[in-house]
Amino acid sequence: MDPALTQDYLNALQAASISFWQNQSTRWLGMLQRMREGTYDASQFAQDAVFMWDNWVSLAAFPVQFGVSQTRQLPTLLFVVDGIAENSGPATAPTPIFVPSGVTIELTDLYRVGGNATIAAKDFIRVTLSQTGDRMELTLIDIDKGKFQPGLYVGAVYAPELAARRPLAVVHIFIAKPPGEPPVGP
Repeated sequence: MDPALTQDYLNALQAASISFWQNQSTRWLGMLQRMREGTYDASQFAQDAVFMWDNWVSLAAFPVQFGVSQTRQLPTLLFVVDGIAENSGPATAPTPIFVPSGVTIELTDLYRVGGNATIAAKDFIRVTLSQTGDRMELTLIDIDKGKFQPGLYVGAVYAPELAARRPLAVVHIFIAKPPGEPPVGP
């Protein structure tokens, strides 16, 4: 389990619990005050009972609400290759789903946006999955040795499960024009 997610859960649970007890205490103090004054009647009791029950149900529903709000997004990884500084990773990201052992992850070739150039993923990118199946690591391999047109290239990492391909990440590689070279057309 992701330690950051666990910490987020505990923090949110603490905040929800504090809010719950503050609301309950305020309601109880108001009830006691009206009882001492002799102005508390059955209709107010019914209203207070419904309010307190609603707060209990909201607190009990917290784990489900938190789980729905924490659905992982599809990660996007960006590598920059510019001839001066090459960000070749490795880059890691959590997987949006748990990938069971035995399922291999694959990467599509990367296609240049607005052009017809490609980067063969099998030759220039290595993708591995953590032993726990919840993180992936991508590394560029000898990308500087390829003769690629400058531009933005996009591909996808996925897990083939039975007849479906489950998306795991979007990969972008930006290959900048080397310094001193004239602009290249599409």
